[in-house]
Amino acid sequence: MTVYAALALHILPRLSSFRPDDVFIAMAGFYRQRYEDTFRREMLTGIDYDANSDSVYSDSEKTVGNVDRLVR
Repeated sequence: MTVYAALALHILPRLSSFRPDDVFIAMAGFYRQRYEDTFRREMLTGIDYDANSDSVYSDSEKTVGNVDRLVR
C-alpha cells in the first residue's frame, strides 16, 4: 500500500509533463485506485490487537474499522 501511495502521489506526478496524452498521469490514476482499494480492504478486514500480551487474539481484542472516506 505504501508503494501504491508513493507512486500515485509523489513519484509519477514529478515525472509527468501534465499534457493530455501523458502516460504518467494514467499510471498515477491506476496506482491511486489500487491504493484506495487496498486501503478499503484492509480497513474492512479489521485490526487485531493483543491488548494483554498473552499471544492470543480474543474477540474482545478485535476491532473492525468503518470506512467513511470523502471521495471527490
